This record gives sequence, structure tokens and C-alpha cells, in this order.
Amino acid sequence: MYFISFVTPPFVLHHVRISAFIVFNLASFPSSDHQDPNRFWITGVINAPCTPFLLNGDIDFSKFDVYVDFLVCSKVDNIFVNATTGEGMALTVEERKLTAEAWIKAARNKLKKIIVHVGSGNMRDSMELAKHAQTVHADAIACMCPVFYKPRNEESLVDYLSKVAACAPSIPFYYYSIPSMTNVLLDDVKILQLGMLKIPTLHGMKDFSGCLTRSLICAHLDRRHLQIIIGTLGDMLPALSIGIPCPIIPAYMAPIYHRMKTALEQGDSETAMRDQLMAVNVCTIAAKHNSELVSREKAMLSLFGMDVGPVRLPLITMTEEKKFAMKAKLEDFGFVFPQCE
Repeated sequence: MYFISFVTPPFVLHHVRISAFIVFNLASFPSSDHQDPNRFWITGVINAPCTPFLLNGDIDFSKFDVYVDFLVCSKVDNIFVNATTGEGMALTVEERKLTAEAWIKAARNKLKKIIVHVGSGNMRDSMELAKHAQTVHADAIACMCPVFYKPRNEESLVDYLSKVAACAPSIPFYYYSIPSMTNVLLDDVKILQLGMLKIPTLHGMKDFSGCLTRSLICAHLDRRHLQIIIGTLGDMLPALSIGIPCPIIPAYMAPIYHRMKTALEQGDSETAMRDQLMAVNVCTIAAKHNSELVSREKAMLSLFGMDVGPVRLPLITMTEEKKFAMKAKLEDFGFVFPQCE
């Protein structure tokens, strides 16, 4: 899932986080030399793909292969499946197992890493999904906290996560922090500190808090062994400048990200900032036409020629009228919709 973390109106050329990052030397952001080379690391762009559905709401298993080919064409390197954008919480346990298997089968030897999200409404389902993910050879798993019976403190959440991670002891585990959806407002720094003591397979966190300062603190808890993955689109460039180079972004943003990263490495701050601003404004325009993220993401994919069907209730599928109005506004802004061959 992807969130926009900015407060200024669209098309305003000063962005709080972009402005803040200018204090860094853009040509020399931290390298990955501090990382343990023998440890599991995710490199490149991650995409959280939508789960393809038929019109009746059933999973469309015929789309997984062509979807992965679309991701490869879009310069996506890794996938994070069955999470928010994948409507994982709208799937049954059995459906989540089947989709995990379908993604792994379609993406193996085409993408670098397949991370399976196993978070659910209860610990036993998450434990079952974790065990299954390891059995079908997922590269890693991730888990968010439960959202009905919420953990009241960091200790209880880490105890919960440790039980889930223990069901997949041979693959890396990532904590998935997404307080905007879970409304669980705990301290991610403390969660990782406790997790390093209680979860042997802990490799890092998928961070959607939108707080880059906290992300930076988390990233420096143990730079040799922990990896922080950012999902806020407005933070792509600032995150790069402080050594957090692995984002989760929409597939159609991947070419923009790669271009921005290359510009940053070459010291071309103007191009890097222009690409970051493009990403922010594209998302702002899209959000004005549909505030619901997954519906908007599926509509955007269809405009790129990758139709993955409707969303499941209670989410509402974007109408054709709104979709093409969104397309017209984006084209007026200068955004193009290349079709992958």
C-alpha cells in the first residue's frame, strides 16, 4: 500500500519533506557498505500488487502471469503480496494461501524477492499463513498487528509477532507498521528494540507511519541487520538521501523512482526533485478523483493496460466516468500512460 505524506496543496513547489532533505549532500547519500553481506536484503523497487478479481469477486488466477510480466516491464524488482493494496484482509485464509502460491509461481525467476504478508485478525490464522508461506518457498514474511483486539503496549505486540514469526523459522520476518489503517499508535522504535531480543528472524520493518524522523531512528538501531522499507510516496527522495533506498511504490511509479535515484547518485538535484514532485502531484490528482486507495490503484493499472478487475465490498470500484476523468487530468498535467508490450 502507498500513502502520500505531505501537507501542501498540489502543484506548490515547496514540499515540507523535499525542502528538509536539501540540507543533505545529494551526491553522496549513505551507501549499503554497512550491511552484513551474508544477510538477507531486499534491493530495488518493491510493489504491493493488487489481487486480480473476476466481476463476481472470485480471484482471477488467469491474470497472475501477465501481471508479473507487467511488473517486470515497469521496472519493479520485488513484490509484497496479500497486504493492504492486495486486499489481504478481504480474503479468506484459503484464498490467501492460493494467491501466495500463485504469486510465487508466477514471479519466481522473474522478480528478486516475494514477501508474503500474513497479518490477520487473529494470531492463529497468522501462524497458519506464516507456516504455509515458508512451505511454498516465500522469500520472507511480514505481519501487521491485529486491528480488533488491539495490543495495548509494545511488549504484547512483540509477543504476538514472535509467535507468528516462529512458525516460519527459516525465512526473514518483517514487522508491518501501518497506523493509519490499524489505528495502533505504538512506538516502532521500541517494537524493533524488543523484537531484536525476542524474534530471531527479525529483519526489519515495512514503515507506513509517514514519520521520516522515526524511520531514520529505526534504520540506525542496527544498520548491519535491520532494513527499513518506506511506503510513503512523498518520502522517496528524502528517504534516499538518508540511506533508506528500498521503497514500496505503485508499479507505474517505478520508472520515475529509478530515474530519480540515478539523478541523485549523479548529483543532479534538480532532476531528482522534479521527479519527486511529479510523483506527489500524480498521486494528488488521482486521490482527488477517488479517495479510496485500492480502487484508485486498480483504476490506474487498467489505464496502463493491466486490468485486474474490481475491488471487493465494502470497497467501491471506481466508475469508468471517474477513471477517464482522472486520466484526462493526469494527461493535462503531462503524465503519460505507456503500455507495456
